[in-house]
Amino acid sequence: LCAPQSSLAQVDQGVLPRIGLSKKINPSFTLNSSIQSRASFYRHRTDSPPGLEHELLDWTSLLAYRTGPRSKVQIGYMLRFEDEDLIHRSIQRFSVVHEFLNGRLGHRIGTDQTFSSDESEEYRLRYRISWETALQGEQVDTREFYLVLSKEFFGKLQDQDTETELRLGAQLGYQLDSRWTLEAGPDYRWSDLRSPEAQIIWWSLNCYLEL
Repeated sequence: LCAPQSSLAQVDQGVLPRIGLSKKINPSFTLNSSIQSRASFYRHRTDSPPGLEHELLDWTSLLAYRTGPRSKVQIGYMLRFEDEDLIHRSIQRFSVVHEFLNGRLGHRIGTDQTFSSDESEEYRLRYRISWETALQGEQVDTREFYLVLSKEFFGKLQDQDTETELRLGAQLGYQLDSRWTLEAGPDYRWSDLRSPEAQIIWWSLNCYLEL
């Protein structure tokens, strides 16, 4: 399996805060929306002084349809505001979860298509596997911590050029109550496995609310 090829001091770093909202429309349909910002604070290949540098803002909305007790299909759209550019992305996903006594194993496969005025279209195929487990007891209850580990692969096509991306995540979660959830942790991304320079660690902070 692929592994990081650089020390932490050689990897770019940044912060990735997100606010997510979900609304159950009926037993079959749920609407999920999120706003996510991205700001870097360390670039090892530049002489720029330390400090936050805002890069982009994403707004994503997904409509989920439950196809079974533990599976669902999602379709949606993302708008990205980057510098003065507006980037569009259409999204399609299918996910399934397997329940175990000590956790949940999740699989997600998806495709998306990205369009912008100054770049050619980009098409991606992605697969994510994740493991979620309670850190106190057998299941996650109110005011308890849990852990989410994930690994995701991307195949990307743009202008007949292909790339492979790897992502690794480790999120510590806390269930505030039945509606509010917090998650934080590193999100390692290697956007092109052919290039050791294409690595970054995003320190994510996620806040989720069920309406």
